[in-house]
Amino acid sequence: MSFWRILIVVVLIAAGVLGFFYIRDRRAAEKKAEYYRFAGAIAETSVAAELYRNHPDSFLIARDSILKGYALTLEDIAAFRARLDKDGLQWEKVWNLVDSINDSLVKIQLERLKTVKDTTSDSLTKKASK
Repeated sequence: MSFWRILIVVVLIAAGVLGFFYIRDRRAAEKKAEYYRFAGAIAETSVAAELYRNHPDSFLIARDSILKGYALTLEDIAAFRARLDKDGLQWEKVWNLVDSINDSLVKIQLERLKTVKDTTSDSLTKKASK
């Protein structure tokens, strides 16, 4: 009889420990996904701000499209910022993600600019040879 009691206690302790680790890992994954979501929206918006620096109407359209893509509103971002302002370490994690995403987006944009063929010189050459 005492063997079964010990076995039940061991099983309950093991279930409690496994449950704790499962919940902890799940919360960490949710926080990571949330940080990536907000960091992605912030990074893409900052790149759009640079691309449309001289075209504010185009920037607003791009910003709204980015926010819609991430299923966020300006109020969501403000609330996220207010929540993280209390914890500088978490805010630093988000900004490191933003920095990493920004670097990737800028690299992609620079590669696109390199691959765009300059048609001005070709059209001038063709006209000059006629």
